[in-house]
Parts: sequence; C-alpha cells; structure tokens
Amino acid sequence: LLDRVTSDERLFRRNFTESLVGMAFLELDRSTGQLVIVELNDTAVEILGGEAGTLVGSALQDLVNTGPDLEKAMPNILEGRLDGWRIDAPLTGPREGRVTMALSLLSEPGDDPVFAAQLLDVTPEYEARRGLEVAQQLTSATLDTTACIILVTDLEGVVVRVNAATTDITGFPASALLGRKVWETGITPSDASDVEALFMWPNRSGVPIVRERDAVTRSGEKLRVVWNTNIVR
Repeated sequence: LLDRVTSDERLFRRNFTESLVGMAFLELDRSTGQLVIVELNDTAVEILGGEAGTLVGSALQDLVNTGPDLEKAMPNILEGRLDGWRIDAPLTGPREGRVTMALSLLSEPGDDPVFAAQLLDVTPEYEARRGLEVAQQLTSATLDTTACIILVTDLEGVVVRVNAATTDITGFPASALLGRKVWETGITPSDASDVEALFMWPNRSGVPIVRERDAVTRSGEKLRVVWNTNIVR
C-alpha cells in the first residue's frame, strides 16, 4: 500500500510539474481574505510572469483581476455549496495578458482551506478578437462615411447591409433593400450578363469587376452608375 501511495504521489507530482496547463496551489489567508500561492508549476510561472520564488507568497488577487465576484463566491465555495469557480480576467501582475482561471477547493470541510487553480493563457485569442472588433469598427466607419452607394451582400446576392449614402443617393431606405436580391432592387445591373459578371466572375478570379449602367432611384429618376464588385471575405 505504501508503494502504491508513493507511486501515485510521484505520478501526480510529474503531471503537475509537466502540465501544459498552468496550475497553482493556494491557501486562504483569513486575516486578509486573500488566496496566497504556495506552489505553482512552470506553465503557471510563464502565464503569470516573473519568477517562481517571487510568485510564491503572492496574493492571487494581485496577479489576476478577479474583481468582487471571487469575494462573493468564497463563502459558497468554503461551505461546499459551490464546487468550483471560473473567470475570464486580465492579468494585473508582472505580465500583461488575459487568462481563463478555474478555482476549486481541495481540502475537506473543517480543514484549513487549500485551493487548486488552473490557468489557461487566452491572450492571443483575446487580442485576435479585439483586432477583429477594431477592424469591424473601422469597416463600419468607412461604410457609414463613404459618399457613394455601397451594398454588402452574401454569396447569394442577398443584401445584408446598406450604407447611409445609398439612401441619400437613391431614396431607398435600408428596410426596402435588406433581405432582397441585389439585382432585384433596381439599383444594380439586372441583365443576366451583368449579374454574372458582378457576382460570379469575382468568385472565380478574385479580380474586381467593373460595370457601368443606368440605375433607378425610388422616385423613378435615372442615374448613371459605375459598379465595382469585390469579395471582402
């Protein structure tokens, strides 16, 4: 039995040390209400930043912005009413970044509280999402301020977005255009050859296609319009 226990302990220690997931053991400092790191693996050191010797003894709340939610959840965790607690939060210690953290209680009720925290570095994903949001905001700003007709469609030619200039120039409100096939609006080319050129050729070659034709406003006024079609994604 002793050999089995020793073997299990060695296996646990090896898995803890070599895990690709950041792992840390923490104890509750009842005088401050903070969770203090007592041990962590190399991956956790890389995620949190700094050195292991400095991180041990540090309060978790000084390294991860847990906010007031952890303080509110702590009584339920200690009393066994909550099995675990999870948060997606920014780092506030030596390293800038963002982590997903899962916290669970290891000790039995009545014993000194010991917690395990698993840390997953989600900084690249978060920065990618933020970059996409910024790009989308820039695209929206460009669409909304460009003084020419812009109709965004899906691959079936259904209008999914209209800029303000389209309404100003043609008189068609967005509600009259959204959800319709773009060649049925009276604004874009409707001849079969033009439709194929605008909506099929770019898919095949990736080269923008340009067509010039008459368009009709909502009031029936004719406009001469030059169309340029691009595949944006």
